[in-house]
Amino acid sequence: MIFSPKPLILRDGREAVLQTPEVSDAEGMLRFIRTACGETDFLARTAAEWDAVPVEEEAKWVENIRSAPDHLMIACFVDGEIAGDANILFSTNVKTRHRASVSIALLREYWGLGIGTALFTELLAAAKARGTQIVELEYISGNERAKRLYEKFGFRDVSVRPDAYRLPDGTYRDEIYMQKRLMGLPAGYVLRPARESDAEGIARVHSAAWRETYAGLLPDAFLTARTPERSLPMTKANWRNISVAETGGEIVGFCGISQSRDADRPDDGEIQGLYVLRAHRRIGLGRALLEDGVRRLQAAGHTSVLLWALAANEPALRFYTLQGFHRDGAEKAADLGGPAAEIRLVSP
Repeated sequence: MIFSPKPLILRDGREAVLQTPEVSDAEGMLRFIRTACGETDFLARTAAEWDAVPVEEEAKWVENIRSAPDHLMIACFVDGEIAGDANILFSTNVKTRHRASVSIALLREYWGLGIGTALFTELLAAAKARGTQIVELEYISGNERAKRLYEKFGFRDVSVRPDAYRLPDGTYRDEIYMQKRLMGLPAGYVLRPARESDAEGIARVHSAAWRETYAGLLPDAFLTARTPERSLPMTKANWRNISVAETGGEIVGFCGISQSRDADRPDDGEIQGLYVLRAHRRIGLGRALLEDGVRRLQAAGHTSVLLWALAANEPALRFYTLQGFHRDGAEKAADLGGPAAEIRLVSP
């Protein structure tokens, strides 16, 4: 499989290119992986093991990947040199072809520049286009930097293989197995950017979802006052920052995003609102809307995303935790027809 060249601007302003390596890049690939393995104990092989691999063998490997229908490799080139690479291998067996495995390596000097995020974004896009349902990976215990990247994309620890790696100094490390599920939307549902003409439909969902979600948690009089007419000015002003889920031409859920409004996290993106009508819950719409919102914020340059949830809304807190968000300790008081507490959650 071949990934055509795609430009990327790094966080330091440098230009990079994502693409599948050419056979002529074999020597550079070997130079890259030797260096990467020499910089960390968190890759499966040592630099010395790569010294024994001839360029001709590496060239054949690259050639095979380029022609393989089930293996995609994307490298990041900066000034003509390989800074990182990532792979996705699609299973072809009848009972496992809903799965794919991914891996990534990145030189230390390019950490924190957005390359890992860009590579993973492309791998997951390829998996979704393929119809993959489960993406999996393994990492060596102690690699917290990689774990944060994986969790940012929604991967979750599933199992541990104790003492799977024995390092040159004689110490042992576990292998952690992670999964991310890519279940598509149910048949008949569509997720799309909002249009200006959607404002009334979004306001209707906003009003109805508030009454359904917060019944028993907030005063009835307050919820009754949350009419579509009250929400309409907000939806008219912010429709460009909203994605909607619809079925049969009717909007049944939405997600709104923005720059963070919190003074202590000014560079974050923010999920301002995520609502799905009760009749359309528990089928993956909320997850799909949240993932879409996070992707849009990442595309806008935000490396972290925050949101606020009602402290008493335990189902919502569980949902966001399962999607990779965690409480960062911040709380605030809100007047929602009476005193209420809200909790901030962030990802990663």
